[in-house]
Amino acid sequence: MFPDSEQHKILPNKTIPDFYEHTMKKIIEVKINAADTTIPSAIRNYSPYCNRMEIWHLTGKPSKNYKNKVIFRGPDYIRSLIKEDKELLEEFTKMLNHYSQNEKEKH
Repeated sequence: MFPDSEQHKILPNKTIPDFYEHTMKKIIEVKINAADTTIPSAIRNYSPYCNRMEIWHLTGKPSKNYKNKVIFRGPDYIRSLIKEDKELLEEFTKMLNHYSQNEKEKH
């Protein structure tokens, strides 16, 4: 998706984001739930090393508002990126259904 990118790049502070795009200095962190308790620490760790941070998630909503440097991308956004790849879209849908069902069972 991003030709100038690196997966699991080690940053100067020894943290490792899921995805780092060099040209725009964008970090993408992938979470199952947008309310994941590790998100604030990830933002603190990665903010000095990026111009923009995206949190891609399958379920939930952010527990609070974050700086405008941080954007949350849910399943609809992810689906729009992979819609042309039928196999990937099928796997994504299975994963989304699995985690969505688990979230419903918790409540």
